[in-house]
Amino acid sequence: MARAGSPKGRRLHARAVARREAASQAVPDSCGVCVVGAGASGLCAALAAAREGAGAASVVCLEAGPRAGAPILATGNGRCNLSNADLSPERYNDPALAGAAMGPTPESDVLDLFGALGLAWDDEEGRIYPRSRAAGSVRSVLLQAVAASGAVVGTMRPVTAVEAADGGFRVGYEERFREDGGTGGWRRRTLFCRRLVWAAGGGSQDALRPLGVDVTPTSPVLCPVAVAPSFADALEGRRARGAVRLLRGGSPVWEGRGEVLFRSGALSGIVSLDLSRQAVPGDAVEVDLAPEASLDDVASLVGPRFRPHGADGLIDPAVAEVLAREASGSHDPAEAMASLVKALPFSVTGLAHPETAQVTRGGVAASAVDGSTLAVPSVPGLSVCGEALDVDGPCGGYNLAFAWLSGLRAGRCALSSLLLP
Repeated sequence: MARAGSPKGRRLHARAVARREAASQAVPDSCGVCVVGAGASGLCAALAAAREGAGAASVVCLEAGPRAGAPILATGNGRCNLSNADLSPERYNDPALAGAAMGPTPESDVLDLFGALGLAWDDEEGRIYPRSRAAGSVRSVLLQAVAASGAVVGTMRPVTAVEAADGGFRVGYEERFREDGGTGGWRRRTLFCRRLVWAAGGGSQDALRPLGVDVTPTSPVLCPVAVAPSFADALEGRRARGAVRLLRGGSPVWEGRGEVLFRSGALSGIVSLDLSRQAVPGDAVEVDLAPEASLDDVASLVGPRFRPHGADGLIDPAVAEVLAREASGSHDPAEAMASLVKALPFSVTGLAHPETAQVTRGGVAASAVDGSTLAVPSVPGLSVCGEALDVDGPCGGYNLAFAWLSGLRAGRCALSSLLLP
């Protein structure tokens, strides 16, 4: 038997609390708008629909997990980088859809949303964080607003099937907190809704295929980049600030700056996560460990007679030691080391630790939705938002900003279409 204070005991207690809370949520058999997914985009969709309807139509949000808004808690290493001071559509893989979904003033729209909810925020070099630096603050103010709006949130209710019926949708789901005595499995329920907003996140879109929705394959992005065994192994655990260049066929195709974390067989750190959005196997990567210095500047530090520790004042001495060891066998060690400092080479083999990816690329295709409403014209009454769409951005609050704003747009437009005479 697990002790109350042990990790297992705490997990069992949390599970019991979640089941009791889920059982207490009164989810009706029908509603005006059903939102699938209670993450960042889903909660915003439910909030917008409930506020837009002002009681004229009921709103239900179904969440598979035990806690609504749980994905928010994991963002920004628990600090929740909720937006960015520059949300240019060009920062996204699909600028047209991102721009249409977020509107002309996305930066102020995100801040207005959370300011109205009572969240204080700070601008940290263009990255917007809650003043508390706690993702729980963002989740809490959003959940409070959703509850006050009248929307019903039902947790531990994974959706298992969706079908168009009677001018709306039948949404099948399981109650993962209540067993069916007859089958031994979970009790199954069906909810009928007039409008359906799909906000279940990346990898969930296959559930929409039976409706005829065009879905593109998903793949992880914003994760470490796998590289062939090389300097990354010798430098494992070391960090360096620099410029990262991606080359394809010898030509530069992307560049970013920031901190690189060298791991065994991989490059990590924020700039490397952004690199993962662009890199494919066979690409070459060069890390400039001293972008503010020229090749001649570095060469003068370590030569003309080779001085292995000459660059210790410019880069991490532990990194310099590895480079000096590599360069020492060259015809001109000083020149070789200077070249390594300015262009430390790697060969991309793929993505590393994809299970840690912050977002997925792919999902409902841009061609399948109307960017101005996020409705799916081929399936009347269906809208899609957030990570379920084939839209992704770099690190820095871009993906959360898209989730908030696309959720608001999808929820608002879904309710408006329902109330049209």
